[in-house]
Amino acid sequence: MSTPRIIQKMLAKVIARIMYKPFGSIRPSRKTVFERESRTENMDLEKIYSEFPIETFSILSADGVMIPAEYHETENARGIAILAHGYGQNRYVLTPQAKIFRDLGYSTIMFDQRHFGESKAPYSTFGVKEADDLVALVRYARDRFGSDVRLIVLGVSMGAMSVMHAIGKCDLIDAAIQDCGPESMDMILDPFYAALSKEPNPYFRSEVSKISAHLGAPLEENRPIEGVRKSNVPLLTIQGEEDSLVSPQHARDITAAAGNPLSRIKMFPGREHAYSIQDYDEYSSEISRFLTDVFSNQSDNNVTEKRA
Repeated sequence: MSTPRIIQKMLAKVIARIMYKPFGSIRPSRKTVFERESRTENMDLEKIYSEFPIETFSILSADGVMIPAEYHETENARGIAILAHGYGQNRYVLTPQAKIFRDLGYSTIMFDQRHFGESKAPYSTFGVKEADDLVALVRYARDRFGSDVRLIVLGVSMGAMSVMHAIGKCDLIDAAIQDCGPESMDMILDPFYAALSKEPNPYFRSEVSKISAHLGAPLEENRPIEGVRKSNVPLLTIQGEEDSLVSPQHARDITAAAGNPLSRIKMFPGREHAYSIQDYDEYSSEISRFLTDVFSNQSDNNVTEKRA
């Protein structure tokens, strides 16, 4: 027996609202993220993080939203990597990725995306306004560390959406990595709802469309692949082959849309959404190979003396 129409409409409205203004377990604490992800990734993230030199700071985005962030300095750094976390997470989930960059000689910046972690933003926009926050951090890094500093951005899931939008808006980024981001928001609504209910809901898409438009981040315009098309930034796309939320076809389409010849795709067999990092050594090696190729024509002597 199918769910009555009035109940379907109510569920669609409630879930759509929670999507953009999550709470409870969908908006986890630092402690929860460290404990949960340490179990999943089989590494002590809190211990790894405790070894980072931490400088907390915050800056304003273009619309006046405060962006809580932290900087991890690496001595004689080769550049800076700015990391954007996914939905239902906070900045601490990217501790493994930060370690990879630090081991490769880069300083890192991690920040909380809107309505997650320490962010006071009243809602999330799934990468639309978060892209403006990422651009603000890129400009901050350029202003602080010099115009010649190498700047890399990495995002996972929703963070990957922020990255793809950002490279279409900003020409100050040297290299970008997107891990399991969808080419468009509307294409993941059905699998998103299917993860919550086995019964399709014909009203869910229209409710999401209404709320996203009200928040200034229209569903129909949330197409990260368009940012990729506008950009000439080298893009590494990482994708789990068993991703049940974002089909691997998204990764292939995004890579095909990338204009820089150094752009590429790396598939991780057997990995679900956002968990290619479980193959830590291969994940690290792929980033290292990508950055080596991107910067192979640049000598360290050309990097500004004011290091990251």
